[in-house]
Amino acid sequence: GCPGRLAGSRSASAAFVGLIHAQRQTPSPQQAEAWLRRAEELGIANLTPVYNAVIQACLNANNLSRATQVFDAMDQAESPCRPDGVSYSIVMGAYAQQGSEREVELLSRRLLRSGVSAEAEGYATIVRVQARIGNFAAACKWLEEAWGSGVKLDVAAYHPVVLAMTKAGKADMAERLLHQLMQ
Repeated sequence: GCPGRLAGSRSASAAFVGLIHAQRQTPSPQQAEAWLRRAEELGIANLTPVYNAVIQACLNANNLSRATQVFDAMDQAESPCRPDGVSYSIVMGAYAQQGSEREVELLSRRLLRSGVSAEAEGYATIVRVQARIGNFAAACKWLEEAWGSGVKLDVAAYHPVVLAMTKAGKADMAERLLHQLMQ
């Protein structure tokens, strides 16, 4: 049947993500998790985007606790998949919006240790999350840590910070950061 032909494809994973996102009108983490279980039963190869959609559904329902449980379940040895940069970004962003700097810091360190993405991408993700919520001091701290570690960041890491600073009326901070970058 059809599910057998789709099981190993990216299309199958995308189909389940679509089903979960369709629930956004009436966020239901329970329905999203039911779709995840069904995807697992069918042996869908790439479950990370499906898990990410479940995490987002939990957050849409204002259930950060459950979103974190789903995220943590991905990182268990018996899990069929691992968190990716998107997974980390979603959860870090939720904690950052709540002002839970300690959790963002812990997740940031976890991301860098995980090897999920190249070190530069990990730092860029952390910087983007901090800039998105207006925590410019933390964004700059992470940029400085990357520089101090010898990590070469591209313009994609700096752009969100400069843009967010400018939009927040902190053009002077953005200018200082740009000056640092040119040195």
